[in-house]
Amino acid sequence: MVESSPYTVDVRELPCHRHLDVPGVFVAKVLAGLPLRDALEAPAEDPAAGALALDIDLHVDGTSVFVTGKAAGHVVVGCGRCVGPVRIAITEALRVTFMPRSELADDTDAAASAGEGDDDPGQEVAGADLDLFPYDGETIDLEPLIRERIGVILDGLPIGEEFDWVDKVSMELTAMTLATLFDYPQEKRRQLTFWSDVMTVSPGPGQIVETAEE
Repeated sequence: MVESSPYTVDVRELPCHRHLDVPGVFVAKVLAGLPLRDALEAPAEDPAAGALALDIDLHVDGTSVFVTGKAAGHVVVGCGRCVGPVRIAITEALRVTFMPRSELADDTDAAASAGEGDDDPGQEVAGADLDLFPYDGETIDLEPLIRERIGVILDGLPIGEEFDWVDKVSMELTAMTLATLFDYPQEKRRQLTFWSDVMTVSPGPGQIVETAEE
């Protein structure tokens, strides 16, 4: 018998509000295998690996389920320089859509077919530009969403070498949040922080813009 996830919602109960607490043991399992986490040599089910709280609203329109709200918490990984523990705060707006698995597959196939022969190598399948997740039957499983949000920001960060935590972590989290809020493609999220900086910085030598004309 397959163990059900504790992060499920019955579609028949929508619309509804949910508060979900994600414990450190779950966070540790999500981060397992990432270099910056493994460097700590912490237990596989380390309760101190972090924590996450989700406050979300869910409503249904046809067969699509829309989830909006926020996630806040922290994860603990190894410092890229000293390999000591570093606590990274996570605060992110959530705005995603769940669709029946069969419909999501049909949409992806149709988008892929429409893109055949496209000479633009940057053209993505529509589903890749959106925060879409599948669901089966009458149950929404939020676990894949939680796993993605915890893991994606840390995946691939270097170990044993110095790197810019502001750029790699803080700015990346801000960019992901802005992209979610404005329904902007995640792969282009850094454009949002760039233009935000352009609009707020005072022009001058060494700045992102050096003159008012720029």
